[in-house]
Amino acid sequence: MGAPYSNDLRKKVIQACEPKRESQREIAELFSVSISFVESVWQHYRHSGGEVVPLRRRAGRVCAGGCKSSLIYP
Repeated sequence: MGAPYSNDLRKKVIQACEPKRESQREIAELFSVSISFVESVWQHYRHSGGEVVPLRRRAGRVCAGGCKSSLIYP
């Protein structure tokens, strides 16, 4: 898995989306990112009231119950 995209790139994508001159597909090609990245950044920007911050991701799987004890070796 690669490194997360920078906030600078997110800001540039949002600035390109705001005037509505280019399609999201064209913006994705311009910045060499996926269309889904452009869509998610733009959607998050609109729903967050204009904040440009990375989306929170879960740290990993959380075990339910007693799996923690099964990972400890004597």
